[in-house]
Amino acid sequence: MYREQDRKKANQKLNRSIAKAPQKIRDRISNSIAFLVKIPGQCIKSLRSTYKKLRKLTFREFLLESWRLYLAILGYIARLPQKFIKWWKKQKVWLRVLSGAFLVAASVGLVASPYLFHEAKLWRASKLHDQAKSLMETEQVKLAYEKSRVAAMLAPDVHENLEQTMNLANKLRHPHTVWWSERVARSKHYDSDSLVNIVEQSMSYGQLGTGARYLSVMRSRFPESTTLADVEIELLLRQELREQALLKAAKLVKEGSDSPLANRVFVELSLRTSDERLKQDARKQLSDGLEQQNDIGLEFCKLAQRLPPEEREKIDLGDRSIRKLILAHPSATRMDRIEANGFASFTGQISEEEAFKAIIAEYDLNNDDEVLNALNTLSRFEIYWGRDQLISETKIYSNPDYALAYLEWLILSEQADLDAATLLLSGEQEHPLPISEANRRFWQAMIANARQQEKEFSVRLLQSVENSATSDWDYMHSILVKHTSTEQQLAFYRELFGRPESPVIAAERYLTLAYALGKDQELKILLKQLQPERFENKPDALNFLLYLHAVQGRNLPETRTRLEKLIGQYPKAALFYRNLAFVYAMSDEFSLARSIDSEIPPPPQNAQPCIRLMHAYVSGDLSNLPTIDQLPTQGEKSLLQSMTIDKPAL
Repeated sequence: MYREQDRKKANQKLNRSIAKAPQKIRDRISNSIAFLVKIPGQCIKSLRSTYKKLRKLTFREFLLESWRLYLAILGYIARLPQKFIKWWKKQKVWLRVLSGAFLVAASVGLVASPYLFHEAKLWRASKLHDQAKSLMETEQVKLAYEKSRVAAMLAPDVHENLEQTMNLANKLRHPHTVWWSERVARSKHYDSDSLVNIVEQSMSYGQLGTGARYLSVMRSRFPESTTLADVEIELLLRQELREQALLKAAKLVKEGSDSPLANRVFVELSLRTSDERLKQDARKQLSDGLEQQNDIGLEFCKLAQRLPPEEREKIDLGDRSIRKLILAHPSATRMDRIEANGFASFTGQISEEEAFKAIIAEYDLNNDDEVLNALNTLSRFEIYWGRDQLISETKIYSNPDYALAYLEWLILSEQADLDAATLLLSGEQEHPLPISEANRRFWQAMIANARQQEKEFSVRLLQSVENSATSDWDYMHSILVKHTSTEQQLAFYRELFGRPESPVIAAERYLTLAYALGKDQELKILLKQLQPERFENKPDALNFLLYLHAVQGRNLPETRTRLEKLIGQYPKAALFYRNLAFVYAMSDEFSLARSIDSEIPPPPQNAQPCIRLMHAYVSGDLSNLPTIDQLPTQGEKSLLQSMTIDKPAL
């Protein structure tokens, strides 16, 4: 009975609470709103009261009150642990034990967390490093790079992670390779070898500004380094500053340097100058040094075999054979011997059969990678005799590199079988070739070229470029430059130039080919589209572009400004001064143009026609004018005709 009454009372109480709940909620909401509304007013009131009190205080009293407030805050903070201990003692035993354990664990974790995080990152980096190594063994380079990159970011102080990541990035030709080489150098405290590596990687990836910056660091930190001079000469050559490279090499040679690079660069660049006396000295030095049994002699032999035939004939070789000198040299490497035989075949000194046998003797034909290297070398020197002996039919349908090598032999060799190549590329066979669509279209274009089907060649080449990746372009160029006409190469670079990822070299070659073929209308359009900033790291190409602007009279003030800035960067480049003088003359400032031209030696008889044209227009000396047939563009021809009729006024 009593339980029933208690239950009824509880139910009644619950019902009353439920009935009052909406009113309570409304009251709390209204109280909250009122509190929020009152907050700004109370804050203003409090600030006003504080301001009135502060106004009554002197500066000394204000400082005293501030000090007391500061002490009060410190005292409150100091009493917090004491209050916590009093509160803690009043609690139950189990709660005290748990709270004490929590405080101890939190303190230990706070102190040890940096160490624990560091060790965890090292452990994870080690695992990723090992995974990247195993992926490299299975040739999964891209995935290996991603894992190695994360490992290097987790453990940036571990040399092995950084170096592996840099090597993988270099293998992929990744643009971050230079950045990783900088990280490697920093981990090694910028020692000599790591700085040299940065400069070499910068040259390889066209980041010449980075290379110049670290070369300056190397020059200041390691002025006695034996590699410094060689690296500096290489960087100057890559920056196309040949005159400065020649001066540097000449200085080293005069000091008796035993650097093979310095001696080779001195001779090679001296042979390109217009100074006949310097050329004679270089030819004599080259002839005398061919039989030296050291690295300099080997470099001279390699230089002699690469010289143009007309220049090689001017060197006193006697009855000596450059090929035999290289093959007998004690320092010659396998690649030196391969190139000696390849160049000898290319220049007709030995037969293709003899060159083929000599070259493949340097490779291990039981190794697939070695066979592919041999095939690439034979392609480089256009040796097709016997190449089918290196390619098995099973490899053609399983390995894309073998398939491309076989197609090259089928289409370009003297034993060409265009019908068989067409069938292979048609995809009608049971086992299609494992090559990309870009390569398939490219070789169909080469078949059309061999059959002299110009329209079909253009269509297939366009399809090839549309389906290609940037990694395909070097391969296409290597074939086109040897087996197609200049017009066909122009079509290739015209298509590349229109792609957003087109490299600078494609723009430079497109500009050069369009000029050489005298494509005036195409050049006008190209000059409007091609921004000079694109050749920021290629001064010779930029100078040539500005010359074409001047010939066509396009925006001469801006052209002059850019040339002046270019000369500020490269103050020893005589050709840039000649171009600047030409721009002044085109702007009718002949007195200023001739003052510049008088400081530059006149161009030799065998100089490029455009250089002779610039000199003649500025100086008024028509004794070294090129003929009208030597000038490809209409603008240059009109300029030449105007000079032969009326000389520019002084």
